[in-house]
Parts: sequence; C-alpha cells; structure tokens
Amino acid sequence: VECYADLANAFRRAFRKYLGRVITEVSVGLGPAGELRYPSYPEPLWTFPGVGAFQCYDTYMVANLRAAAYTVGKPEWRHGGPHDGGGYNARPEETGFFDETYGRYDTDYGRFFTAWYAQALVAHADRVVKAVHSSFAPEDGVTLSIKVPGVHWWAGTRARAAETTAGLHASGRPVNDGIYEDIISMCQRTGTRFIFTCLEMSDDEQPCHAGCAPEALLRRVTRAAWTRNVSIGAENALPRYDPIAHERMVARMHGECLGATEPPEGWRLSNFTFLRMSEAMFRTENWKRFSSFVRQAAEPPKAEALKSADDLADESGADSGSLKQQQELAESAYAGWVSSPFV
Repeated sequence: VECYADLANAFRRAFRKYLGRVITEVSVGLGPAGELRYPSYPEPLWTFPGVGAFQCYDTYMVANLRAAAYTVGKPEWRHGGPHDGGGYNARPEETGFFDETYGRYDTDYGRFFTAWYAQALVAHADRVVKAVHSSFAPEDGVTLSIKVPGVHWWAGTRARAAETTAGLHASGRPVNDGIYEDIISMCQRTGTRFIFTCLEMSDDEQPCHAGCAPEALLRRVTRAAWTRNVSIGAENALPRYDPIAHERMVARMHGECLGATEPPEGWRLSNFTFLRMSEAMFRTENWKRFSSFVRQAAEPPKAEALKSADDLADESGADSGSLKQQQELAESAYAGWVSSPFV
C-alpha cells in the first residue's frame, strides 16, 4: 500500500500541470485488469461459465482466516477455503459448496467463510483508495475511481457462485444489502467514483444454462449508487458495434431501463468508456454505427431512437465507403467525444 501511495505521489508530481484540465479522473487499479476482484477466473485456465476458484491460500490470507475463525470460536474453520468449492471450470451442481439444493454456501460455515472472504477484498480496496486519496489535493481537480466487474454468470441463482469466488457476494446477506453496497458505501465515504461493466448486456442474449443476470446487477448497483449520491460510470464488457447494443447503452446512460424505481430526474452516468479500439471498429459500417452512437451519447435522443447505419447512408446520399463521408463521420464523432462526459 505504501508503494502504491508512492506511485500516486510520483504520478501527481510528473503530471501536475495537466491535472484538472487534461487529466480529470484517476482510476485506481485494485485487482486483475484493474478491477476490484480476486483473480478467480484467470485466462487461459478458466472458460465461461465456470464458477472460478477461491484465492485464499497464501501465507497472509491463511493467517487472516485463522484469526477470524478463532474470533468466532470455530478454530476448525481456520485451514483455508472450502474443500468442495470445485475448480475454475466447474458448474455449481458439480460442487458440494455451490449446489443449489444441498450446498454448504448456506450453512454457518458457508456464511462465515464467504463474508470473511468478501470483506477482506473490501478492506483491501478501502486501504488502497485512502492511500491514493492522500496523494492528491482538492485543488488538483481530479476524481478517483475504481472499477468493479459485472460478474453476471450464475448471478441469477441462489448461490451466486462466480460472484462469490470473485469476492463480490457473501452468503446470507440480504438482496440489495450485500458486498456491492459495501463497496459503494466505501466510495461514498472516500468520494470515489464507482465504475461498473456490462452496460451493453441484456438477459435474453445470454446462454440460458449459465444463470446469467446482467440486467439485475446493473439495476442493483445503479440504484445503490444514486441513493447514496455516489458518482457512477460504466463501460461495456464486450465489443459491440450493432445499433441494438448502442441504443441500449445510450438509454442506460440516462437512467432508462433500470426497472420500476427510476433515478431522480436529470440523473445520468458520470462517464462511459467504450471497449475497445480495434481493427473491427474502423470497418466502414462499424465506424458509422459507432459515430452515431457517440453523437447520441453526447446528446440523448428525445423522440427517436438511434439511427441505423443504413439510415445514415440514406440521409447523406453518399456512398458508405467514400472517403469524404468517413472524414465527416470521424469529425462528428470527435466533436461528440470532446463535448460529452462519456469519454
């Protein structure tokens, strides 16, 4: 943690003249891919929709677990993670711990272990974020942010296995008062922005055998953030260049499609990061769709939805592959980026 604080101090010194103008947000990396999670589903060992594996077997985690077990008067729980938690690519019903009917996740031991495991992750985030905050001053004009992944597979089941091994769910915690809420409360205390992934996903696009629930996750964290007055941003989990995904993301940026409880009038995401820049993004049709998406994100649609690539081509009267049209679209997209908080 001290090393991380030293890095933040060095960053501030090196880029001080850009802070508050060019650099307005500093993302604090807290785990794999910069996300707040345990490395429970590492590539190439893991494939979707495996439950992942608990990561609590190094010297320090074992010592921490031992102390926690003795504190609750259960020294027999001190030895490590569940022996029946399965492997990276197991399904819940293939494990003794996550089985929906007989799983140990819903026993006294399961509730103790998953709470300890998740709270260790939240405590880690709290320590690191506070250390980085101490390196910046209010006059720097930058916002710190953390990124939390949308671990949506098995999120529609009682055991929520993949979230549990990633440290984002604890058995026995009530719905809408769990680990996500603990993380967002930490953001509230420290003035940190909460970034969440999978903005583009819908339940009906996911395989039915994986218990996926990306929409419920997005609704949950969004509500938790705006009820606590925490700034929230988002990004897409997978590259999408189709109008359906773009329209869905624009709507969600402005608080639509979040269920019966809508956010306050005028609420919107603080920012949005599009993943990712690649060769596919600059293909003619993809670039037109992306350019339209950027314009709509900067100025939300009122009476009409996002226009398709074909609509754009018809209105322009130009060949979709012409250099002139590509230049115009690129200039329009750039103007949208620089005028929008969704960057």
